[in-house]
Amino acid sequence: MRSHLPAEISCFSVLQWPITTTCMLQGPEQSGSEKESGSSSKVAGESSQSTVEPKEEGQPNSGATRKQVDLRLQGSLSAALEDTNLVGRVLDETKVVDLVLGATKRQEYIFVYGVDGIGKTALIKSICQNEKLRGMFERIATFNMRDPFSYHEFLKTAKHKLDPKKKKTDAFRIRNKGNVSLPDQRSKVNLIVLDDVSSKKDLDAIEPALLDPQINMSRVIITTREPSFAELFQRRHNLKPLKDEDALKLFEKKVKIDLQVKKLSGVAKEIVAKCGGLPQVIITVAGSLQERPNIKEWERTRDRLSKELENNPKLKDTNRILTSGYKNLPPNLKSCFLYLSVFPEDNMIRRRCLVRRWIAEGYSSEKHGMSAEEVADKQFQDLINRNMIQPYRTTSKIGTSGESYFFEFQNLMHSISRKMSAKENLVLVLDENEQSNLHAKSRARHLTVMEGWSREGRKSNALESIVDLSCIRSLTVSGEYKPFFVSKKMRLLRVLDLEDTYGLRDRDLTSISKLYHLRYLSLRGSEGIFHLPDAIGNLLNLETLDVRGTMVTKLPSTIVKLQKLKYLRSGIVACNEDESCTIAPEALRYYCSMVSKVSFGKETIYEGMEELDLKILVPLISLVANVWLRNLDPHGVEVPRGIGKLRALHTLGVVNVARGNNVLKEIEKLTQLRKLGITGINKNNCNGLKSIISNSHLQSLSMRAEGDDGLVGCLDMDVSSGFSDGIPPLEDLRSLKLFGNLGRLPEWIEELPSLVKLTLRSTLLQRDTIEVLETLTNLTTLRLLDRSFKGDELHFRKGTFASLTLLEVDGLDNVNSVVFEKSATPNLKLLKIGCWWNWDTDCCSFTGIQHLQSLSDVLLQGLYNGSWEENLKESDAGLMKRFKRRLAKKKEFKEKLLAQLVANENKPTLKME
Repeated sequence: MRSHLPAEISCFSVLQWPITTTCMLQGPEQSGSEKESGSSSKVAGESSQSTVEPKEEGQPNSGATRKQVDLRLQGSLSAALEDTNLVGRVLDETKVVDLVLGATKRQEYIFVYGVDGIGKTALIKSICQNEKLRGMFERIATFNMRDPFSYHEFLKTAKHKLDPKKKKTDAFRIRNKGNVSLPDQRSKVNLIVLDDVSSKKDLDAIEPALLDPQINMSRVIITTREPSFAELFQRRHNLKPLKDEDALKLFEKKVKIDLQVKKLSGVAKEIVAKCGGLPQVIITVAGSLQERPNIKEWERTRDRLSKELENNPKLKDTNRILTSGYKNLPPNLKSCFLYLSVFPEDNMIRRRCLVRRWIAEGYSSEKHGMSAEEVADKQFQDLINRNMIQPYRTTSKIGTSGESYFFEFQNLMHSISRKMSAKENLVLVLDENEQSNLHAKSRARHLTVMEGWSREGRKSNALESIVDLSCIRSLTVSGEYKPFFVSKKMRLLRVLDLEDTYGLRDRDLTSISKLYHLRYLSLRGSEGIFHLPDAIGNLLNLETLDVRGTMVTKLPSTIVKLQKLKYLRSGIVACNEDESCTIAPEALRYYCSMVSKVSFGKETIYEGMEELDLKILVPLISLVANVWLRNLDPHGVEVPRGIGKLRALHTLGVVNVARGNNVLKEIEKLTQLRKLGITGINKNNCNGLKSIISNSHLQSLSMRAEGDDGLVGCLDMDVSSGFSDGIPPLEDLRSLKLFGNLGRLPEWIEELPSLVKLTLRSTLLQRDTIEVLETLTNLTTLRLLDRSFKGDELHFRKGTFASLTLLEVDGLDNVNSVVFEKSATPNLKLLKIGCWWNWDTDCCSFTGIQHLQSLSDVLLQGLYNGSWEENLKESDAGLMKRFKRRLAKKKEFKEKLLAQLVANENKPTLKME
């Protein structure tokens, strides 16, 4: 007779080796995230025919008789044999199997962790059928762990299921009835799978049973949703969301509709993008659309997916899965997660912006010997590990620790954060939809004004009638800025984020300078700001001041009063600082063109900027005059005397040091400085620069010099005598950016033990410099940008750049080819290539990409996007012919690139940026 399982445990798999294939005996309950969903027996691309025939909602009937279960098994085994592969999980399966096989101790734990709905249980089911495990274990038993845990019941059930004297299961007899001969000798150890263990405490309670001699355990695979638990153990694998391509394959497989025939492929991609790569969400949404192959219905689902999850009965289980991800967060992460709703949906968000805002709000503070910055970084990484947020998919900007500069808040998670934060009266978001839902004056702590919220006809007390301003701790504005957004009643305001707003003027900063509790002020990207007022010095609690991307070229003298200031970012951003056109003449032409457009009566400076008024014209002309007459580099700012008094500064840049060594001497006093950006380097201040280079505390350094001389001679240092007490300079340096003519790299770069990120632009280095870079064994990120090399070929030799994970090649006019030998850059995951359709020069060729064994993504930037052709239809026919000829070459380049990607065993994805 079938044994009765205890209420606490459901054993859904006991396998006996060796057999040709396996089946799953499933108890009455599912595990983990899959418990919460009716369709969870098919997760992450699991076989479309489950090994146990599910009910309509996906759960086996807990009241089924033994005979009924046997019949289901007979009907499903042959179907399982036809399709047992998970969609997009081949590498994950291989990784976990290798962790099992590679364990060296007699008894070891292997962890698979990820959020609910990610497909942990489905992956483990597939792994249990893996060929490599046959013969290694006598039996494999999988248990769904459920509260409350009973030690004695677990031990009793485990012994019964793993009893070597016990007859083979009925499922085994069904499979083996074809007279398959089995060897008599088998391994005498067992593999145990514990599905959905929530904590170390729970594992400690189970462990004595696992060590019982009758259990005879050799390996234990544990699935959990808790990253902090899994990270206590060395052998672990983090199950990530599916890639876009795999997510679409899974959707198409489950919806069972030919998307091309029904002309639904476009809207299908958009729906899948909103599912965040969670297999359970994709499967459930696909199932709900299966009987509605109508483009209007699909578009309605796309536009209202978050509402559909709440209101559609078929999708409510999926909504519970997503919500459970929030409910399972520890209290400190719950606050951080809810705070994310202040940002617009589907936006690329800067990581450092969020982390510094958390610190300013008090969500991240010093704890257990960790600084507030370290705590915030850990909280951010915890949310990444739990897949609550994701690194931005199409950016190649990676920090010195391998983290992405940008992240995205997936659509459905954003909806949950917005809903929960509103319920907790934490965040109030004003946009075209949500303001109509307000029935009473809000007392939210955080206010966000979206671009879609109508400003037209609003009176000066518009916000006061909606929210109690005295409660507001942070204000975030997107789109147009209006003076009434900031009120003197916001006495406790700590964070003011006006990044990329338009309509903001110098005169508006007067009222902002009276917000004495401000800790975080961002004016980044506000092109209407030319000067900071002296009153900015009254913000004595300010920790972050970001005026990067404004027209500010000089900081006021009162800035030195801000003794708590830790992060000071400034300087006019050139057309993508990390890429090519960043020399001063280019910037000067840019500003002059702005003024000329104003002079000729144009309504806007450039596309996307607000209508001009006369008050912006005067400072604009003054800026151009300064750039021209004083040979000013607009990419940095002049800082006042006494800047060295800001002893708390951690980040400073970009500073213009062209006026001599005094500024560099002041910078030497900043003992807490870890990140520095300087421009205006020349022969007159080279000696002072060398003192900065010898500062062993810097972790990130950016140096820029324009003109023909560039950085030549300014970075030379005698290796034998230039270092004090034999200590290399910048021994903590992790990131180095060099912009300007060098000819050759200074010798001391080879002595940087911690360098992981190197960016070169306009350095005009000789071809053999690549051999110098090969000696940087810890280098993970290498960017070779506009005119960084003069040779005709870049050659990556066998066994070199072993740590490199990101390589960017862009704007190398003189380089004809980039060659990768077999086994070169063995850990390269992301290759970014700049191939601009409107350049006269051809893109340099790439060969050997098929040998890059770890490559997962190639980002191709600059190819034709279809926007220019319409503008040329009525233009010169010869110009059109020239462009089309150039475009044909770029397309040929892309096709050759694709051919190498197809030949790569890792099947990298090509993305256009």
